[in-house]
Amino acid sequence: MNSNRRVTARTALRSPATVVLPGGVTRAVRMSDLAIDGASLMSERPIPQGSSVELRLDLPGAGAPASVVATARVVYSSYLGPAEFKIGLVFTQLDAASAAAITAFMV
Repeated sequence: MNSNRRVTARTALRSPATVVLPGGVTRAVRMSDLAIDGASLMSERPIPQGSSVELRLDLPGAGAPASVVATARVVYSSYLGPAEFKIGLVFTQLDAASAAAITAFMV
């Protein structure tokens, strides 16, 4: 039995991003990987599982970076060490431009 619950393949991405938490609080994070249906990232503080957040990032590419904005649900928040938490996101809303940017990045 395959224990990997991901629906699509992920592509490694090591870049800064921003998460907007409930209440409008922003937190700087570091991306770990990205797919059309979700992402994982590293944060200095946990984000509660089940939280609805907004992820904002710029994807590198030919020409200017492509901005991605996605609404997501936190599916896990795992402690890795002091000031290091791995956060898993599943996208719940992704506009067409952001989806196209992610698809182009993954090629």
